[in-house]
Amino acid sequence: MLYTQPTPGISDSEHRIFFADSAEHVGAPVEDWEAERIEWVPLASVPELVRKREIVSGTSMGALLSLMAAGRP
Repeated sequence: MLYTQPTPGISDSEHRIFFADSAEHVGAPVEDWEAERIEWVPLASVPELVRKREIVSGTSMGALLSLMAAGRP
């Protein structure tokens, strides 16, 4: 589990991110979500997407980069 406070000093918001070892791809992302863009991308492309500022959410970056650092697929 990864724990983060995305806006310390501004909000008491707490995020807990859990990793699943048995997730299964079942289809395309839901289109009517509160996000500008949602898509499946290869994990290996995450560092470049962060560098290009295509992933800017601190919680998302923390979760994805933590997953990569742990050597998970």
